Amino acid sequence: MGITRRTRTGVLTVLMAVVLVGCWTMTISVIGKGTTDPPPGNHQYGSAGLVEIRAIPDGGWRFDHWEGSVNSTDNPLEVEARGGPSVTAVFVEDPRTYTLTLSVTGHGSLNIAPGTQAYPIDCAITLTATANAGWRFDHWAGDITGSTNPVSFTLDGNKSVDAVFVEEPKLTLSVTGLGSLNMPIGVRSYPLGTSIELLATADAGNRFDHWEGDVTGSVNPVTFSMDGDKTVGAFFVELRPESATVLLAPNVTVELAHLSAGSFPMGAAASEYQSHPDDECPQHTVTFSHAVWIGKNEVTKAQWQAVMHTTPWADHTSVLDAPNSPAVFVTWEDTQAFIAALNTLTGDTFRLPTEAEWEYACRAGTTSRFYWGNDTDSTSLGDFAWWSGNTYSLSEFYGHVVGTKHENPWGLYDMSGNVLEWCQDWYAFGNYPSAPITDPTGPSEMTYGQARVVRGGWWNSFGEQCRSAARDSMYYKDSDSGTGFRIARTSYMAAVD
Repeated sequence: MGITRRTRTGVLTVLMAVVLVGCWTMTISVIGKGTTDPPPGNHQYGSAGLVEIRAIPDGGWRFDHWEGSVNSTDNPLEVEARGGPSVTAVFVEDPRTYTLTLSVTGHGSLNIAPGTQAYPIDCAITLTATANAGWRFDHWAGDITGSTNPVSFTLDGNKSVDAVFVEEPKLTLSVTGLGSLNMPIGVRSYPLGTSIELLATADAGNRFDHWEGDVTGSVNPVTFSMDGDKTVGAFFVELRPESATVLLAPNVTVELAHLSAGSFPMGAAASEYQSHPDDECPQHTVTFSHAVWIGKNEVTKAQWQAVMHTTPWADHTSVLDAPNSPAVFVTWEDTQAFIAALNTLTGDTFRLPTEAEWEYACRAGTTSRFYWGNDTDSTSLGDFAWWSGNTYSLSEFYGHVVGTKHENPWGLYDMSGNVLEWCQDWYAFGNYPSAPITDPTGPSEMTYGQARVVRGGWWNSFGEQCRSAARDSMYYKDSDSGTGFRIARTSYMAAVD
């Protein structure tokens, strides 16, 4: 049907009202606990055909009847859509069943799916709880209590039961130093009350020292019970090298430490604070196929005089007049003369350490900036070395008596200060090795102005010059108050009387 209307402007407007013919709306609702298919709500149908509606009760309820446009107990029910009928499904509680509501706390499962289900009155129920990996069943909660598993009961009323799972105790294991455990490092779960036996095995050149964390002491193997979460660390330390004594003269000896064959990362890591990439990098692996003996201290004035019967430091400034202070004002050539005389005296084959041997001895199994840690602000440097930070504050501008600062892990003193130390190698700037190398001896010929390597920092050094990777060089005929040396030898050596 159309309506015609004239506007003020004289324009004729036609308004159309459209009526959809043959489209009907059916309304479905429920009373009680249940649902329908199609679900409750308004549904449109384009013709007046029959529509099937099914009533679906919740657990513990039953369908009773339809009411509204149709009164019936049929289920499913066929309803004619014509005229927009309204139908209500009526549910009532079923006194012949009880509901069982199951749930899970934690990580585990039940032999009956969690949720609410209806069962006949006095139905026998058996519940079995199964824990996931790393968890254990602990107890039942709700209308059933206790820890019996599986548990059986009679459904004599509506019941709610919760299966409670708890995590198994966790054992966290770690290792500090070089060694291993008989159980995997990391975190693993074990049943409550499990007896654990830990055995620590040190790598070659190391020893087990103690346990840390929730287990302490040095008993090895150690046994304990998993009565809760535990964290245990095995602490290994390097074996102190063997030592030998060489007698040079009455009351004058040289103490040497024995360093086993092995490998270490030589040079500075690219990320090392205050490193010198053009002279100390890249860090590379050095392997020694032989052991080496090396002096625990720098060669002293008393030792020099016992062998050479000279005093090259005499009449120089910045020299401490003490027999156990370093022999200074010695050139690289002077060290070769001393070694030749020493070998004649002892019948052995002493030499200067190579640069690689020197750094191996200095690091003593460590990989940090210094052998006591990174110490980026040099707060601990004065405990291990004579350097500008303490010599200037004391106005003591010379090499000090050897062995007065803390030793490194292998029992060597003054590796990071006091005086620089001559090495056997020629110095090669900008030609630092980059690949792994075995038993390196440095460049085969002079490549940098007849300079030999010196290592170790001295009493006038800044902190960065005392790092384990720090390198320096010196013309082989030069000498000064800040340069000395220590001796080395390759193979086994007996003490000399």
